[in-house]
Amino acid sequence: GVGLFGGKMFRCSAPGAEYPRGKLHCSSFHTDEAQGFLVPRAWEKPQANFDSLAEALLTLFQLNTLSSWGQVMYDAMDITGYDLSPEEDHNEFHALFFVIYIIIGGLFVMNLFVGFIVDGFNLNKRHQDAAAYLLTFIKIVEKVEPKGNVLRLPTNHLSESVRRLLENTKFVTLSMACVLTNMVFVMLSRTDNSAELDLIIAQQNEFFFYQLLAEVTLALIGLGPRGLVASNWRLLDCAVVAGNFAGIIFDDPRTATVVRALRLLRIFNLVNFIRPMKIILETLVLSLPQLLNIMVLVMIVYTMFSIAAVNLFATTKYGTRLGPTGNFNTWTAGMMTAYQLIAQDEWQMILEDLRVQHPECSEKFTANLRYAEVWEGAVDLSFGDCGSSLALPLLITFKILCEAVLLNLFIAAILDNFSYITDSSDESEQEVDWRKGASKAQVDLLAAIFISCCPKPPDPWNIREGESLDPRLPLSRVADLIRRLPAPLGDSDRPETRPKLKAATLLVRAELNLIYILDVEEAERDYQRK
Repeated sequence: GVGLFGGKMFRCSAPGAEYPRGKLHCSSFHTDEAQGFLVPRAWEKPQANFDSLAEALLTLFQLNTLSSWGQVMYDAMDITGYDLSPEEDHNEFHALFFVIYIIIGGLFVMNLFVGFIVDGFNLNKRHQDAAAYLLTFIKIVEKVEPKGNVLRLPTNHLSESVRRLLENTKFVTLSMACVLTNMVFVMLSRTDNSAELDLIIAQQNEFFFYQLLAEVTLALIGLGPRGLVASNWRLLDCAVVAGNFAGIIFDDPRTATVVRALRLLRIFNLVNFIRPMKIILETLVLSLPQLLNIMVLVMIVYTMFSIAAVNLFATTKYGTRLGPTGNFNTWTAGMMTAYQLIAQDEWQMILEDLRVQHPECSEKFTANLRYAEVWEGAVDLSFGDCGSSLALPLLITFKILCEAVLLNLFIAAILDNFSYITDSSDESEQEVDWRKGASKAQVDLLAAIFISCCPKPPDPWNIREGESLDPRLPLSRVADLIRRLPAPLGDSDRPETRPKLKAATLLVRAELNLIYILDVEEAERDYQRK
C-alpha cells in the first residue's frame, strides 16, 4: 500500500485545481457562493491513506472491519500521480489491490478469529473425549429426568374424546393452515387498501377469531383450566382471544391490530412439524444461558471502555462524526457510542475526531479565550477541547477485544449447542456403542426402565410418558432395576448372573442396615454426652 499509493492521495480542498492541475494551482481563495465568503484552498489528504507505515496499518485495519472500504478504494482509483489532482477512475486496476485484500484480510483472516475462538471455546470445555461425553450425557439427562406431573386431567368420556381430537394430526394441520392463511391476508394489507380488500380482511379476521375461540374452548373441555394454562401455546391462544374481546368491548382498533399481530406468533408452533426449524429453535433456547453470560462479559468491557473514554474525551470538541448522536460526555452516551463503534457506525471518523490536536482545538481554556473581556475573578481552566493520543490504541484494542473475540463467543456457544442437537438427531438407534458415551436413545431407554420400576401413585392421576409423581426408587426395587437394565449397567443381557443377584441384593441391604444402626447408636451417644 505504501509503495502503490503513498503520497499520491492528496487533493485540493476546493474547486479550481482539477486534473491535470495539481498542488501548484491549489492556492489563494475560493468563493463559496452558498455561504457567501472566501474559503482558502488547501492541499490535503483523506483520513484513510498510505503515506506512512502507521497510517497504512490503520487503513488496512479499517478495511478489515469493512467500514467505508469502498470510499478508500475509490480514492485509490482516482490517483493520477504525485502532486497532481485526482481524476475519477483514472486507474481502475488499483481496485484489484482492495478486492484481493478484502478477500484475504477482511473475509479469510478475520474469520480465522472465529475458528480460533470456537476451537478455544471447545478446548476450554472439553479437555478430553471423556469430558465431552460427560457433558453430552448431562445435557441428555437434564432433558429426560423424571418430573412430577401435578395436573389432574378430566377423565370423563367427552374430555377424553376432545383430547384425542386435539392430538389428531389432521386437526393440528388444519389449525396451522388457518394460521398461515391469516398471515397471508395480513401481508396483503396496505395503507391504501381498497374498500373490497378491507371488507375481505375484516371478514377473514372475524372468521379466524371464531376458529381460535372454538379451538380454545375445545382445549378447555379436553384439558381443563389447569391443563390449558400449563401449555405455553394454549396460554398464548387465550391471551389472543382475551385481547380480541377487549378490542370489541372497548371498540379500540389499535388493540385489535396488536392482537392480530400477536396471533401470528402461533406460526412458531410449526417448529414441531418442520425438523430444521425445530433444530434452530432448540439451539437458540439451549444457548440462551451461555449467551446471557457472554452478554454480561461484553457489558463489563463496554462499561470499562466507556469510563475510560469519558475521562479522556468528555470535553473533546465535536467534529465530523463526534456530536450529539455519538459522544463521551456522560457514561450513558459513552455506552451508546461504544455500541455504535462495534456496529461499524463510521468508527474511523469518530477515531479521527477523538485525535484532534492543536491548533484545531484549544489545549486549555484560558480566560481570554472564554470571554470577550477579561474581568477580575476570571480564571483559567485546566482542560480544553482537544482529543488524546490514547484514542488510537484505546479504540483499536476495544474493537479487537469486543468485535473479534467476545462477539465470536456467541458463535462458539451457538455452534456448540447446534452440534449437540444435530448429533442427537442423527444418532442411529440400531447402532449402540457405549465407548463413545451414552446416546440419547440409550438414555431414553434407561429413563423408561427407571420409570417402570418406580412406584406408581395409588390414585388415578394421569401420568405422562416418561414422568412420575415420585421419581425415587425404593431399595426393594433395585434388584428389579438391575435385571431390566442392559449391559454394562445391568444383567438383562447376561442371564447367567441372575442367580447371584439375589445374594448381592441381600448383602447390600444388610450393609445399609448396619450403617443405619451404627448411625443411630452414634447419635444416641452424642445426645447422652450433651
